[in-house]
Amino acid sequence: MTDLCRHALGKENIYYNVHKESTLHLVLRLRGGSRGGYTIQEPSLLLLALKYNEKKMVCRKCYARLPARSTNCRKKKCGHTNQIPTVTDS
Repeated sequence: MTDLCRHALGKENIYYNVHKESTLHLVLRLRGGSRGGYTIQEPSLLLLALKYNEKKMVCRKCYARLPARSTNCRKKKCGHTNQIPTVTDS
């Protein structure tokens, strides 16, 4: 076990019952970044941000971002399909 691992754990090898030539399996986790980012904003600014960033439709064939009230895709490559899921306001 290297000095870096020992320093990161904050304990000695004896505490974890790690012997010489032992195999360690390290698990790395990414912390932070929840989905509730719009907490302290004015309601009108919040609605404007949601309109331009999040309240969009997505074509099921070509994954194009479309306006919320669209019925057909604007892209030629998917044949202007109408396979667009309906938006439910929550």
